[in-house]
Amino acid sequence: MGADGHPFRVERTPLATVGAYALPAGYAMRRHVHAGAGLVLGLSGAWVGTLATRREHACGRGEIVVLPDGATHRERAPTGSRCLLVTFEAGRRDLDGATLALLARDRKLPGVGLERRLAKARATELDAIVTELLVALTPGGRRDDGRWLSTVCEALDAETVDLGRLAALAGRTREHVFRSFRAAFGVTPGQWVRARRLERAARLLLDRRRTVAAVAAECGFTDESHLARWFRARFGAPPGRFRRLRSR
Repeated sequence: MGADGHPFRVERTPLATVGAYALPAGYAMRRHVHAGAGLVLGLSGAWVGTLATRREHACGRGEIVVLPDGATHRERAPTGSRCLLVTFEAGRRDLDGATLALLARDRKLPGVGLERRLAKARATELDAIVTELLVALTPGGRRDDGRWLSTVCEALDAETVDLGRLAALAGRTREHVFRSFRAAFGVTPGQWVRARRLERAARLLLDRRRTVAAVAAECGFTDESHLARWFRARFGAPPGRFRRLRSR
């Protein structure tokens, strides 16, 4: 995506680069190549890509188009488009075999319901959501006896949720760790750690000497609003109200 298609947000994680684009009506970009494979995720309008093979893919809301590494293509947005572009470094070998196969051929896929989350996510959450996206697009994957899960659980007990580090500890790919952990425990690694942090925050809030902002920082949330969003979803009330109710 190029002229008149500048991203209004770009975030880089150890796994991928995520760019959010607002393309005006009539946008067109001549033939070019992206460095590394990518996924275009439609948020609104329609992004249309034409590959060198003359195959055309239109990516509308809730749809995904795969752009393989080195795929020459042109793109346009006749009526305008808001979309995400997730790109992966060329030549990396730490991705799951199913992921590499997914990214090897251009194709159009139905969305998996993560587009909006990805667009709104904080930078610290992107790596986990991109991994979740890859797992959702590549169901199955290789299976093993899962003995390494205890190593992952020990790291998570220390509230380490860096999927790259967890994968290295387990000797598996990010996608395999994510898929196997969810199958074994019914939650993702991120959800596991978040639940522990929220439980800790609830305990600390009973100490009225601590401010909500201090509790948020102590429990690993980026700020007070970040804690409030997840705290309300978990306990049905924002931190301040929760504290008042428990202090009666």
